[in-house]
Parts: sequence; C-alpha cells; structure tokens
Amino acid sequence: MNCLFCKIISKEIKAEIVLETSDFLVFKDVNPQKPVHLLIVPKDHVASLKEANPDLIKDIMIFSRNLGEDYVGYRIMINAGKEQEVDHLHIHLLAEKRKRGVEE
Repeated sequence: MNCLFCKIISKEIKAEIVLETSDFLVFKDVNPQKPVHLLIVPKDHVASLKEANPDLIKDIMIFSRNLGEDYVGYRIMINAGKEQEVDHLHIHLLAEKRKRGVEE
C-alpha cells in the first residue's frame, strides 16, 4: 500500500509518535498549525470518514476527546473529500499547550 499514514504506522517512515494503542497511533504533524498539532489515525486503513463504520467513528471521536482533555483550549477537526491530503482517516488535535501536571 502506498499510504503515507500506513507507512508511519508500520514504522517504514519515521514520525514523532506521542501515543500508540492497539487501535490508534498519535503523532505530531510535520506542518503544525498550532503549538500542539497531533494527528490521530486508526491503525487499520480506512480511506475516509465516508468509508468508516459507525463503531470506528464513535471510537476515534471518544479517543480524540479523551486525549484532548490533556490540552488547554483544544479542538479536534476532520477533513474530508478534497480537503483531506492523505487518503487515510485522521483527526487533527490542535491546542495551545499541554495541561500542567500531565505526563508527556
């Protein structure tokens, strides 16, 4: 597969990984739009939000919200269609900074 995010997940391409679970990988965006700009991707390749099953959508949104609670003024964003640069479902978590007292 020629998917950039799949190559990051399989460690063929290096990324600054922040968190890894059995279902998701979280890594820093190489072109950050805020001081904190993380990408949350499912480990299984799903091309877009349109192709995702409802359980995955629910799980990734809950995961993203829970992760976001560690940051000050966070927001989560999903691009779709032509706005999505990589054809692999991903969520952007943007924030100003990590909350004090939360482990890195």
